[in-house]
Amino acid sequence: LVRKYDLYAQQNNATLAACVGEYLESHFIKRHFKVFRYQNREENAVANKLLYSMKRDNRADVREFLADELADALREFMADRQDVIFTNVPRRRAAIIEYGMDHAADLAKLLAKRFDCEYRSLLVSKSEQEQKSTHGKEREKNVIFDIKGRNPLPLNGKTVIIVDDIVPTGASMATAGALIRSLGAKEIIAASLAETYKDKPSPL
Repeated sequence: LVRKYDLYAQQNNATLAACVGEYLESHFIKRHFKVFRYQNREENAVANKLLYSMKRDNRADVREFLADELADALREFMADRQDVIFTNVPRRRAAIIEYGMDHAADLAKLLAKRFDCEYRSLLVSKSEQEQKSTHGKEREKNVIFDIKGRNPLPLNGKTVIIVDDIVPTGASMATAGALIRSLGAKEIIAASLAETYKDKPSPL
């Protein structure tokens, strides 16, 4: 599967540009680093299979491989950066129990380790439904995050990289960005394995 992915990456220039659409930018996120575009309803797409293997099968080797791919996408940006903190888009407790782990948190920790940076769990999810069960504007309304802890450490002067596995519409990432900005972060960057939208939230 990894060999097939390498071929896919060569053919599709897998690492996408770090540009960010107006929706995320309006929520204080200046760049979005990602590895590939998620192909909706394409169960057999090579990149999608890797994601499914990581999420459904909890394959540690696949998780490490995908963390390496995302680290490569971030490497040039990280070259001259200091005071970077990695965090993640939070998952509902029920989802963590269902999958046995928080994939976004695990990716964020792996990236922090690769760049010798700090990881902090900054947010908690209080959403009532899974995002994948909602559509369009419902996704924005469904995202209910809060800052973790009563007295969080300030992020003044810090660059915060918010990690997620897939960004379908940007609703979760945008909400996370706005909350982290309220803690005083100097710069906020998004990083994900895949995205499915170009600029505004998708109607799908």
